[in-house]
Amino acid sequence: AINYTLTIGGGKVYLKRGTYTVNKTIAVPSNIELAGEGRFLTMIQPSPTFTPNAYLASINRNTLIWLSSSQTTDATVQNTSIHDLEINIPFSQMASINGIYSHVNWKFVEIYNMYMINASCWNEVMAPDSHDVAIRNFITINSNAPVAFYLNAAATGQTYHDILVENIFNYINQPVDDDRIAIIGNSPGLYGTNNYNQVYSVIVRNIFVYVSPSLTSSMVNG
Repeated sequence: AINYTLTIGGGKVYLKRGTYTVNKTIAVPSNIELAGEGRFLTMIQPSPTFTPNAYLASINRNTLIWLSSSQTTDATVQNTSIHDLEINIPFSQMASINGIYSHVNWKFVEIYNMYMINASCWNEVMAPDSHDVAIRNFITINSNAPVAFYLNAAATGQTYHDILVENIFNYINQPVDDDRIAIIGNSPGLYGTNNYNQVYSVIVRNIFVYVSPSLTSSMVNG
């Protein structure tokens, strides 16, 4: 459905209520709106024989949904949204399959009204220029770093701006490695040079993490 929608210039791909068990990575490119009927009504889960995209396997990044405008490499994603879906990764597969993953810059990207079970939303390299990104209204269960953005740049003089992360609730009752919601900067040239990267208009608010009293502090790093 996504490939067909691209042939007509992009648009909305609507998943009616139900459970969708997939065997391979779903690549979501630019100009696509991937929408469910509701975050408690439309569920996507991996099959026991789930196989990642070949490129992702080559960089050891296995994920259910991949934001990239190419299926063979990382390519800028813009004018894209994902919303009103449940992503359910079996706890036994959480260490090997992510929920939503990207490794490229985003422009005008929204992901909202999501129910994420044992699944996270990561963009590991948002370089060179990412802006107008909104991640909001997430309920996550036992997610490792439920929302994590890395403003990693290979060069200076780049910009990241108008990034919103809000209304994220992470409930943890199983051991996880990391319970943080994080926006992390890592850029060269920050010492002894005036050629900085620019980061501005970044808002993180209404973040809630509940950790079950049955878990010891060594089971959650946050």
